[in-house]
Amino acid sequence: MEYPKQLMKLSELSALGFSMKQLREYVHQPGCPCMRTGNTKNSHYLIDTTKFDDWLEEQKKRSPFACRQ
Repeated sequence: MEYPKQLMKLSELSALGFSMKQLREYVHQPGCPCMRTGNTKNSHYLIDTTKFDDWLEEQKKRSPFACRQ
């Protein structure tokens, strides 16, 4: 999938068709290409979209029921 930016917030990715529930589950899985913008309750998660598709495919290979789209 082509993404408009290299680092995207969850809300931006949800506008591209991902559900917020899925994205919240993804960012808490080990190895997810994401980072947090700060340490506060309201800080955003940013996902590195250059690595995100590869990571999703790897997760599907490991467990086909873990990451559904």
